Amino acid sequence: MEGRDITTVVFPNAQVKIYLDADIEERAKRRFKENQEKGIEGSYEQVLENVKMRDYNDMHKPVGALKIAEGAIVVDTTKMTIEEVKEKVKEIILERRK
Repeated sequence: MEGRDITTVVFPNAQVKIYLDADIEERAKRRFKENQEKGIEGSYEQVLENVKMRDYNDMHKPVGALKIAEGAIVVDTTKMTIEEVKEKVKEIILERRK
């Protein structure tokens, strides 16, 4: 299961907690590419500003704010492909099951 507050609010006692992250420029590039593929207009700069604003808002919510849960494993996906991310998550889960 994934979501901003899954391991902090919904399932705080989960056996495996993974926090996927990437630097802001990479996340904006990914969103910009996704928007282009969907035919959504807008510049990279607009997307970057939207990502920054969304991060700020998500981190400052009174309930369910975006934060790293205690005991979570942080995975920086900045330079990873989706396949590499899937493999890393699988590796973490299998290691925790031991």
